[in-house]
Amino acid sequence: MGKRALDFSRAHPEATPGYTAVLDRLEALLTRAQVLAGQQQDGFIERRTATERKRDLRRTLTDEHLDHLTRVARVAGREFPELPQKFQLGDASTYFAFRTSARRMAAEAAANKDALVRHGLSENMLDGLNQTLDLFDGAMDRSASGRQAHVGASLELEALGSEVVQVVKVMDGLNRSRFGKDTELLGE
Repeated sequence: MGKRALDFSRAHPEATPGYTAVLDRLEALLTRAQVLAGQQQDGFIERRTATERKRDLRRTLTDEHLDHLTRVARVAGREFPELPQKFQLGDASTYFAFRTSARRMAAEAAANKDALVRHGLSENMLDGLNQTLDLFDGAMDRSASGRQAHVGASLELEALGSEVVQVVKVMDGLNRSRFGKDTELLGE
């Protein structure tokens, strides 16, 4: 609606200061809306990409690192009975809960490294666990950033849309006054 009103007004200009001010305002609003639409789309893409990355990293963490760590802790539990309970994933219903549990397990592994290494833990696996957790944290941050970008842009676009409607109504009033007797132009 705003773009059509802008195009019509450019095709049928009026050199009065009031009309020019309203036209300039509409053009500025539409330019800002275009920028916000890009930010909104970029935010959606960033969030979607980060979510896919989180899913892949979670699978890697679970299948390659945490399962191994849990198995080694069970074996080490014969000598250190408290270890198996320390290496249970716990609540992992959300990415945040998963990250918290995985970080806790990584910290426990570091604290009990000597005992776990004696029972089959690879130091390279422990390093890989921490590196993958860092990548997971980065994906979590990118997802949050993408969400913030698209939600912020969406809210501003909504407010901007209301303002565009108000400006178009003002232009409609001006154009009805200008073209009241020309039904063809008034219809445009």
